[in-house]
Amino acid sequence: MLKSRWVKGIIVLILMVALAACGSGQTGSSSNSSGGTSSNSTAGAGSSSNSNTGSGSGSGSSSGSGSGSSPAKVVNLVIASGPTGGAFYPIAGGIAQIVNDHVEGVKMDVQVTGGGVENTRVVGTGQVDLGFFSARQGIEGMEGTGTFEGEDLKLEALGTLHSTGYQVVALKKSNIKTLEDIKGKKIAIGEPGGGAETFFAALIEAAGWNANEFNTVYLPYDQAADQMKDGLIDVMIVVGGMPTASVESLATTHEVTLVSIPSNVVSAYIQKTPSTSVERVEAGIYKGVDEPVDVFVERIQLGSRAGLDPDIAYNITKALYSNLDVLATYHSVAKGIKIEYAHEAVVPLNEGAKKYFQEIGNIK
Repeated sequence: MLKSRWVKGIIVLILMVALAACGSGQTGSSSNSSGGTSSNSTAGAGSSSNSNTGSGSGSGSSSGSGSGSSPAKVVNLVIASGPTGGAFYPIAGGIAQIVNDHVEGVKMDVQVTGGGVENTRVVGTGQVDLGFFSARQGIEGMEGTGTFEGEDLKLEALGTLHSTGYQVVALKKSNIKTLEDIKGKKIAIGEPGGGAETFFAALIEAAGWNANEFNTVYLPYDQAADQMKDGLIDVMIVVGGMPTASVESLATTHEVTLVSIPSNVVSAYIQKTPSTSVERVEAGIYKGVDEPVDVFVERIQLGSRAGLDPDIAYNITKALYSNLDVLATYHSVAKGIKIEYAHEAVVPLNEGAKKYFQEIGNIK
């Protein structure tokens, strides 16, 4: 009997020790679980922060490990370029890369567009941040005249860039040499809303002709060049920095000519578009151009939407004009950007850009 009670006592004692051990283990486990959850939560917040930084939202994003550091902000900007095959597209890519490399807190992307007319609208309505347009387009957009009759566009600029050439291109073998020769021909006038379409309309008006005298088609420059090779079109109107990539490509297999414009048409055109001047293009600019030829040119504006932060505008302007040698590696037309004239925009300069040009002595 005593032995039985002794055994039962030992068993009870063993059970009590076991229960105590289990209780202690659960407490330790709870402590470890709590610590692990806290650690994982902190890592999760850091991952969320990193994910936001990667997304590059225009409103800014936090970086770090959730330790209470101030959030780093990334501002997304878009620059409107032009059609592929023209000079605007690679120049926009070069500017975006310079900004991304040299302006902290800014990420810039390139948007392909139809060209200067579309760019004037999307910048002037604030849909994009920066974009290229001609001097004429800038003036008309700001005044609500011409192509932009009655439109309420708000335009500023960071500066001016290269001269853009208004070119009438034909194959040399076509014997199309003068403006009179293009009548009755099939003509590619770029993309809808582009500078080529606007130029062609103004050109034939200056010549006293009617639009219904021509068979025109909308084609991007590179596609127009391909169709010219195949004999599907006779003439292509090209607006871009010279030499223009699509015309250069065409000239590698087919000699081309730049159609000359008679002096009376030149005078009438410039009278109507005083932002335009005439520049002599030397022989050899394209294969087949054996003699110098005069073409219409305008200095391209780097437009900006009204209200672009002046500090950001200053940093972009400084980065761009301090790296023109880099920009020239994207397209040779950038070699024609003259820093001494860069402040002479036809629309008001953004205050940040103005500050930069004052610092370098362009504006007294």
